[in-house]
Amino acid sequence: MTVPMFQKYKPSKHFQERVEQRFMIQPTMLNDWIKGLLQKAEYNRSQTSSRKIYRVNNIELVVDSVSFTLITIYSLKTQETIEDEIKLNPEIASVLNEAMINLKNRIIRRTSKRVAKLAQENADLYRKISNSRNNKYIDEWYNKISDNNADIQTEINKQNDLLDQIDMKLA
Repeated sequence: MTVPMFQKYKPSKHFQERVEQRFMIQPTMLNDWIKGLLQKAEYNRSQTSSRKIYRVNNIELVVDSVSFTLITIYSLKTQETIEDEIKLNPEIASVLNEAMINLKNRIIRRTSKRVAKLAQENADLYRKISNSRNNKYIDEWYNKISDNNADIQTEINKQNDLLDQIDMKLA
């Protein structure tokens, strides 16, 4: 049995936060997603005379049937259960691994483009310094090279952090 008069229900702020946090539903999709859930939900049990718990698959919704408020929402599956299911399904694991490898390569290419641009700028600055007959700009150019080197190191560190995270997921 669906939630009676489901059209009247409005999500509380807490409910909205939990939907986004636990189910990754963006605010723009929230109303349609909630409507679909409420249409499919079946009565499970009562917490109080006005608070009822409805269930759709492994999702439970707590509603206030007097004020027509959606109180909270949660999944009965734990993160470990979800991860175990993914590990058990080789097809999903294969697709995820391929996507992670593609992501890794995109990150490397993106970082390489940024580093190459900075390295080229440094090469041009070194050429200017070595060909310069006037000492007026040498300090400025050398400082720019130092700044570029710091930016290169930052880019490489960011890349390595992301790649380490991906490698941990692939392991």
